[in-house]
Amino acid sequence: MFGNEAYLATGVVSHVSTALSLVAAVAIGLVTVVRSRRNERIQYTITLLQLKFSNHGIFRAHEYINNLIADGNESFLPENVRDSERDDLVRDIDRLLSYFELISIAYLRRDIDREVIRQQIKSGMYKSYDICYEYIERRRETTQRPLLYDNLRKVSDLFRPEGMLRLDSSQPVYREPKRSAFQSILSRNN
Repeated sequence: MFGNEAYLATGVVSHVSTALSLVAAVAIGLVTVVRSRRNERIQYTITLLQLKFSNHGIFRAHEYINNLIADGNESFLPENVRDSERDDLVRDIDRLLSYFELISIAYLRRDIDREVIRQQIKSGMYKSYDICYEYIERRRETTQRPLLYDNLRKVSDLFRPEGMLRLDSSQPVYREPKRSAFQSILSRNN
């Protein structure tokens, strides 16, 4: 009888050992997947950020807006640009706003590394939205697209320093929805 108990105990230990091995393998697999996903997200973010420098129009528009800000101007309006430069500059401003809209969509969907975006271009995004606000409103009306660049507006609201007012006070400031504890754990690195 003593031999059967030892045999049973050995079987239980073997099953427990197998179960622990499986749990460890799953845990290692999850950590690997999470790290791989984070690395892919960072790479995608870097690729998106590099677009600004590789696209001459986006870069030119960003420089133009930075100069407007440095000169104390509060808005971009096409009629304030020389006729000879207007069409190209308006096209470049549209490219810049579309670029920021793309980043905003990815940011809100958590497809990109949020910390990298916050560190690298947050002020450029909300300042570009603010300085182009009147232009954006006109484009919304003329294109009959009331939500044009709306994701950029949402992300600009998130990035704008606390207490800094937005030009558009007709809409409430966007805040992200609360997340469940499980969602927060899954996206902790963002």
